[in-house]
This record gives sequence, C-alpha cells and structure tokens, in this order.
Amino acid sequence: MTYIQLEVLRLFPPIVEFLKTPNGLQSFTYNGSSISVPPDTAVQINVVFVQRDPDVWGADAQIWNPHRWIKEPGYVPPKNSTNQSKDHADMLCPPRGSMMVFSDGARSCLGRKFALVELCAVIATALRNHRIELVIEKGSNLEDAKKEAWRRLNDQTIVLAMRMKNDVKVKFVKR
Repeated sequence: MTYIQLEVLRLFPPIVEFLKTPNGLQSFTYNGSSISVPPDTAVQINVVFVQRDPDVWGADAQIWNPHRWIKEPGYVPPKNSTNQSKDHADMLCPPRGSMMVFSDGARSCLGRKFALVELCAVIATALRNHRIELVIEKGSNLEDAKKEAWRRLNDQTIVLAMRMKNDVKVKFVKR
C-alpha cells in the first residue's frame, strides 16, 4: 500500500464505525480513569475520530499530508505498532489500533489486498486516457475551487459509510 492510499484511507475511511462486544468483563484506562465494560455491552468505535486523533497523528491530523507516512532510512517502528505496508521499508508504523481501515489482528479484513488492488485497477483504468480537474465556477479561480472542494470533502455525514453532503464538481479531460 502506498503512502497516498494510506493517507486517503486515514482521512476518509469507507467504514466509519466498528461495533465490538466483549465476552467477559473488560477494563481499560482513559484519561487516567479506569473504565469497566460489562460482558455483552455493545461498544461503538468511531474510526474517523481514531484516525484523526491529534495525540497520535500530530497537530496536523485533520490535514491531508501523505508525507507523514514516509520515514527516514533506518526507521525503527515503535513497540506495539502496526505495519500498514509490509512491502515498503521506512514507512510509518502507527500505534496499534490507531489505523483501523481494515481492522487489525486476527479478525482483520480478509479482503484487504483485493480491495487495494481493485482500487488501483479502477483508478488506473479511469485515468488511462483522462485526468481529473476541478470545475472552476464562473467568477472564481483555481484556489477558490480547491478551498471549496476541501470544505465539501470535510462536510460529511454518517449513513452506512461516510459520504460527502455536497458534490465536488470535477471533469474528465482527454489526455
């Protein structure tokens, strides 16, 4: 998985919540307080919040920054981190549980590799003979169009998956 794919999936995950139910009593610490979760209690985990948490991702957690994933040669992942791109050396390994796009551990998504290959194939096919450009409204300029596109991309609501509330106008331009 490339750093651009990782950043897209970090900011705009296709699945925005996970529902977990402990078999037995579970305890964890949050902000210095111990919290107990009784068995069979449904707990919703907000993937969008987790993947934009400034305590994990830094002060720019809300900002598109694919370069956050690229580390200097010789980067040593911290303990209790997850390698999101085993095929790439020197790629950021975030703390376990902070990148939940395909879940993690024994119950992670079996279709992870297929989904990523399919994403690349669809993009490559769609962009083989075309490029995507923002539509610049009359009386506007490219910078205004970019700002409006980001505003709309971040104006989201949860249905079953995260979706934009408003369209971003683009056009396919023959190469």
